[in-house]
Amino acid sequence: MSARVGKRTIQTLLATAMVCLQPLRAQQSVGSTAPSVRELAARADAYYRNGDCENAINALNQLIRLQPTLVGAYIVRGAAYQQKGDAHKALADFDRAISLDPKSARAYCDRGILEDVLLQQPNRALADYNEAIHLAPNFKRAYINRGVHFLARHDYERALPDFTRAIQLTRNEPSAYGYRAFAYAKLQQHVPARADATVAIRLKPAEMPLTKVEDLMVRGEAYRILGQMELALRDYREAVRVMPNHSEANGALAWFLATCPEGRFRNGAEAVSAARRACELSKWHRSDAIDTLAAAYAEAGDFDQAAKYERQALNDSSLATKKRKEREKRLVLFQQRKPYRDEF
Repeated sequence: MSARVGKRTIQTLLATAMVCLQPLRAQQSVGSTAPSVRELAARADAYYRNGDCENAINALNQLIRLQPTLVGAYIVRGAAYQQKGDAHKALADFDRAISLDPKSARAYCDRGILEDVLLQQPNRALADYNEAIHLAPNFKRAYINRGVHFLARHDYERALPDFTRAIQLTRNEPSAYGYRAFAYAKLQQHVPARADATVAIRLKPAEMPLTKVEDLMVRGEAYRILGQMELALRDYREAVRVMPNHSEANGALAWFLATCPEGRFRNGAEAVSAARRACELSKWHRSDAIDTLAAAYAEAGDFDQAAKYERQALNDSSLATKKRKEREKRLVLFQQRKPYRDEF
């Protein structure tokens, strides 16, 4: 989560369902020349890890035809559909996984991501994160996702314990330190914010592209907290290079280019291009991406377009009160023909 670990990285974390096919247990077909269940699972896993959701879905379709009760296959296919922006198919797969295994914490957690990001149903998302934690009290990712959910709602006090719990479960979890650093920064607790950010920048981005994008964006925000803007921009650009068609990565880059308080790092034209790309990739369904486009147009000096898109971003009925107030303040700025600067 691009939720801003800023706003964009928050959304990135929520949108990136970090699942794999390891839990799949299937019997291999005997005497058949068609791909075996095991082969299809491995193929789908490889496609998904490399961000090739279309081919992952094709492999999972075959896998589900062979084993229609394979819970993990529905979860991963749901995550792939979510990456493609197909909320209804993703929801159907998560619902099916839960109907097959009502105790699947993973299915509840991933459905929560979908509800948070694409369906814009934050109350349902929180209920699903809570259920995932109830079913699996040591499920680290559920704590991180619930913490990010609170960040997106500007509820920083409630986010802190979830990131702390994630750190307790896995001491070498740099992303949890990065998110906790952001929460501390927003609460004006600068000493712990800088301490956590210092830990976060030590992370080595993962190899799996979907996870690597998240790691780069979290590290970029940690650099921002530490005032190292050049390194932050480097990570945002690298995230887009790794996955050019990742909506949140494009949005994070655009936000930085449009709102960085240091003028030498801003670029209005490039910000508009990246922000429009983020909107197109999300099929104009994510109001955060539209909000970013408004800020980008303001930096480019087109305040009429900035105000237009900020009003559109305010049409999101699921906005938390604090987030709505932030966007309303930006709209006033744009109407006054002033750009927005994102200060910690």
